Parts: sequence; structure tokens; C-alpha cells
Amino acid sequence: MSVKFLLLLPFLEIVIFILFGDLFGFLNVIFFILVSGVLGIFILFPKSNLETLSKISENPIDWVCKRLAGFLLIIPGFITDLFGILLLIKVFRTFLFNF
Repeated sequence: MSVKFLLLLPFLEIVIFILFGDLFGFLNVIFFILVSGVLGIFILFPKSNLETLSKISENPIDWVCKRLAGFLLIIPGFITDLFGILLLIKVFRTFLFNF
């Protein structure tokens, strides 16, 4: 099932772009995609210091989930943005890993 989803993902992203473009307007959709990309860059490349390294060693799963969420937010599209936002919420992480 996951391979079929990955093959259909670009098609679904284009369809959702068109639907949200009709619903919210073209410029609003482009603005949302740009904002989510910038947010993804800030999440993927945070300022690192000694406290951050100690937090990584305490809970590496959170670190991996945040980096994966940042990567998904950089990819333009609403489905990948949704998965990226859900990865930032701790409650949904176990659900997404089981999926």
C-alpha cells in the first residue's frame, strides 16, 4: 500500500493544489507553500549548541521526527505539509510510525 501511495503522491498533490487554489486563491496557496518551506528550513537547520546536543542524546526519536518534519515541510505540497505538521505533534508520531 505504501508504494502505491508514494506513486500517487505527486498526482494527489497536484489535484489538491488545484482544489485549494480554487478555494483559497492562487496567491494564498503560493504564500502558504512558501511559509511552510521557510518553516521547514528553520526546523531542519536549527542553531546548535551544547544543550541541543544533550537533548539529542536524551531523546533521539524526537530529533529524528523534527528533522523529518522539516524535510516534509520543505517539499511543496499540502499532503507532505500535513504529515510534517503531524510529526511535530508528539501524540501523532506513534500513529504515523505505525502507518
